[in-house]
Amino acid sequence: MLTQLTIQNVAIIRSLTIPFSAGFNVLTGETGAGKSILLDALGLALGKRAEVRLVRSGQESASVTASFELPTQHPALEMLAAQGILTEDQLLLKRILGADGKSRAFINDQPVSISLLAQLGDQLVEIHGQHDTRGLMDATTHRSLLDEVGHHITTLEKTQQSYDIWQDAVKEQARLLAALEAARKEEEFLRHAAEELAALNPHAGEDEQLAERRSYLQQAERTQAMVQEAVAILTNEKQKSPLQIIAAVERVLQRSNLSELEHVNAALEQASLSLNEAEAALQHLSVELSPDTAELEATEERLFALRAAARKYNVTADELPALLADFTQQISTLEHSEEALSAARAACSAAKQSYDEIAQHLSTLRQATSTMLATAIQTELAPLKMAAAQFRVAFTPLEEEQWQRDGQEQIRFEIQTNIGSGFGALHKIASGGELSRLMLALKLVLHNDGGVPTLIFDEVDTGIGGSTADAVGARLARLGGQAQVLAVTHQPQVASYGNHHLFIQKQVAEDATETTVTPLDDAARKEEIARMLAGAEVTDAARAAADQLLLKEAG
Repeated sequence: MLTQLTIQNVAIIRSLTIPFSAGFNVLTGETGAGKSILLDALGLALGKRAEVRLVRSGQESASVTASFELPTQHPALEMLAAQGILTEDQLLLKRILGADGKSRAFINDQPVSISLLAQLGDQLVEIHGQHDTRGLMDATTHRSLLDEVGHHITTLEKTQQSYDIWQDAVKEQARLLAALEAARKEEEFLRHAAEELAALNPHAGEDEQLAERRSYLQQAERTQAMVQEAVAILTNEKQKSPLQIIAAVERVLQRSNLSELEHVNAALEQASLSLNEAEAALQHLSVELSPDTAELEATEERLFALRAAARKYNVTADELPALLADFTQQISTLEHSEEALSAARAACSAAKQSYDEIAQHLSTLRQATSTMLATAIQTELAPLKMAAAQFRVAFTPLEEEQWQRDGQEQIRFEIQTNIGSGFGALHKIASGGELSRLMLALKLVLHNDGGVPTLIFDEVDTGIGGSTADAVGARLARLGGQAQVLAVTHQPQVASYGNHHLFIQKQVAEDATETTVTPLDDAARKEEIARMLAGAEVTDAARAAADQLLLKEAG
């Protein structure tokens, strides 16, 4: 509930801190005292539209802070937690409006967007008045409200689940049908491509292996050529080879028996042996490196075939096996498509029937609840000077293609204020005062503990008096037992039902007009109700009448 409202430099309000309590809070005061400004100021803190005119003349900015206490399970706390905003004992909503029209928003002193402030404000306060178009005025909320009143939540959840299952089946059927149509269009290509790739039989990593083998075979051919060139040098018959040169040197040295040449002869003999070994090794290596022309050709042919197929199908060579599997799967889908499509159609039909049955059951429950709701609201309207008014819940069946998770019909609350005038949307048919009283009747019947914790009624007593005003006051007090209620009123009968009374007054001080708000004790409250009864001059008779009103309401 709203516990406190602090206002700085808003219109004719210089500085105000207003406490609020649980139950029914009454706000009274003379016309023009600033009651509407208080609501405008609260609207700022709730994220409503900001107007520069609200900044007090001569000031750079205006600010409003609204303090709330909420039960631990209130949906607003979940919203804040999702935004990373923690709350402890109190929730503070603050808005600062500059004279330049720019505004800033804060939740628990943390900067936030105006839209988040507005979303949170809608969870905390409902303002019902002549210009209200949200809350109960919003027809999109009527279906959920009817389900809450009728306790249809379990059936609604089953309806939503069955709708989701049906839609999933519809999507699967559409997917299979699209796949079938695509496969049929490409059937000739698919079969040819699959046959071609199956004949090629590509393997993952094969391209790299073939390229490495091809490189090896090509390198072996070049290496053998170098080996053969080395052998030719060692064994060249046309020119003197190293072996021939060594042999010639040995023959020359053999002519001498000089002992000093023995080590030279030994070295030449060793060189000759080494060259012979080198020649033998080179000859052997030349044989081993003899190029396998057939293998090289086969390797290149396979490699080129893989790469040609990859270019043809615009993939890499390594992706060819997966492409073959995909083509094969598409052909399999095509060959078994009718069977799969038939199964999908059967599943879709069964899911639709299941949804249809549970949705029709939900509709039946809603119809029964709507009759009960209309009767309950009708009972509340007569004492509120709306005896001629008729309330109904209008059901508009939806075509099959318009069926929704929440059911098969649109639901809207409608009213007829005068006999023969016809039913219509609530905010289009009722006048300002009628609308507030209608909202009061609706709230009395519809309100639950999980709803908005603070309700504000403006102009709820427009055009009424006497017993009707008394009936309005009694119902506001009754609603105050379920939620916090704030009501701006000009009727003493309504004011007398309040649990708490705030008096709004306009004063002139130092050539400036200011609004003040004063909580009234019992004596001051009696005097204010007497003023509301008598007007400018409060008489003893008015005070006596005020006593009677307060005594009656206390009783």
